[in-house]
Amino acid sequence: MSGRSTPQCQHILDDDDDCKLMKRRVWVLPVVMLVPMYFVSMQFQLLLNIASWEERSNITRNELDSFAAPLPSTSSSNQLDDLLSTYNLTAKILHRSYPKLTVPDANRSIVFVHIGKTGGSTISMNLARGCREENMRHCRETFQSKFCSGQVCYQTATSRRVERYFHMEDIPPVKLSRFTTIVTVVRNPITRFMSAFAYQHPDNALDTNVTIDIESIQKYSCFPSLRYLLRAGMGHAEIPWNMAYMRYERSKQQRGIVMKQNDEHLIRYNCTEMALVAFGHYYNVSLWQSHMSWNYRRYYQSMPNNKELIVMRDKHLYSDWVKVNELLSGDDANYSLNEAPPPPFKENVRNMSSNYHTKEKWTTQTPEEQQWLCWLLYDEIRMYIMILSRAINLNDDDLREALEDVNEKCASRKLVNGV
Repeated sequence: MSGRSTPQCQHILDDDDDCKLMKRRVWVLPVVMLVPMYFVSMQFQLLLNIASWEERSNITRNELDSFAAPLPSTSSSNQLDDLLSTYNLTAKILHRSYPKLTVPDANRSIVFVHIGKTGGSTISMNLARGCREENMRHCRETFQSKFCSGQVCYQTATSRRVERYFHMEDIPPVKLSRFTTIVTVVRNPITRFMSAFAYQHPDNALDTNVTIDIESIQKYSCFPSLRYLLRAGMGHAEIPWNMAYMRYERSKQQRGIVMKQNDEHLIRYNCTEMALVAFGHYYNVSLWQSHMSWNYRRYYQSMPNNKELIVMRDKHLYSDWVKVNELLSGDDANYSLNEAPPPPFKENVRNMSSNYHTKEKWTTQTPEEQQWLCWLLYDEIRMYIMILSRAINLNDDDLREALEDVNEKCASRKLVNGV
């Protein structure tokens, strides 16, 4: 039999043509064999996903059949879509992507998430567990003095049923795993942000009784008023660095002073960077822990779609409080208050902005400043919409009202989306 003998390719660098061909075959054949195996694996995985999806869909559909019907809405779909278009949303997108999940009342396990500067402190005062875990002893003593007469304590259904309270902390999924329902309070993002800035500003410390440390003083020294914060957020900071660092730099140039390594007054803060943290555009929030950086996006991360959401609004705080108590007491006799009237609604007046001096420092003073604020909080407004859309106790009319309130502050859609 004629033909060339099989080449002896002993080394990877052999240059014989037959050796090259053999090496090519060694690589090609396994790849050719793996391709069909890959597609078979993908088809099998697809079948598993479809089966899993169908199973989940059936469970959800069967559960929904037993749930209460959503609240009726009288809003025109076109009218709501027109308001939502400012934020690149539609009612259909919201209902599909952020559906209302309702839990049967007997299965509810409830947690309260306190979003700063929304009226959450008032609601906390009306909850038996309206305190962080480390303050529960003080919380029980406070509640005892307000809502108890001797051994008898009169609580609302919401107070009885809320089992945990979270405020200004990242909530890992493991802490939420046993809860089905999240109760929270929201506020117009524009007014919430201005209130948060004023509340923790050192200039208002005497009015708010907020404890101010050196670090806070240095960070806020970048922003003597809201105008400075807005300009820094837009990239036009009038004060580039915190005041103590700038004074040090001037002194160093004039007198040749050497900076002390352990001098905490001379920590350097970039004011533009701090502003971006405040507006949620820079996610290293550890740079500045405040009610501004603890925004809707950050809290929304602790509100997964598999949790029921009940939302109260600061503009309708008392009426929403009453309706939420009705929602949480109507189906279960264990939480009804037929045997006693509900306790009086306690309002927190300590944090009212009317207590502040020089109020013009904490609000926008020109249409241009208002435009900047709306543009910088564009993402916050979208998060606010998503939270409202998921609330089982609110409907499209409530969402429309909230959007009209935001648009009133932002004057027109051009002021919000920056075009």
